[in-house]
Amino acid sequence: MVDRKAVGSGAAPAIRLAEMRAWENEGGALDTFAGALPDGITSRIVREYCVGPYRYTDLAQALAERDRQAGRHN
Repeated sequence: MVDRKAVGSGAAPAIRLAEMRAWENEGGALDTFAGALPDGITSRIVREYCVGPYRYTDLAQALAERDRQAGRHN
């Protein structure tokens, strides 16, 4: 539980260190599993934008395709 006592005037709620550590360990972040990869191999996460059947890594291109599909040619 979060300690909701204000630290000072207008301060954010105080979070006890043990509570914060428990929260950080509840699976919210992605584990890179770097230790499981062989030497010389790395992994990375890539954001992908989906527009209909098409996939883009560039948001501007995804927006342009969305506009094309909607008939909004510039």
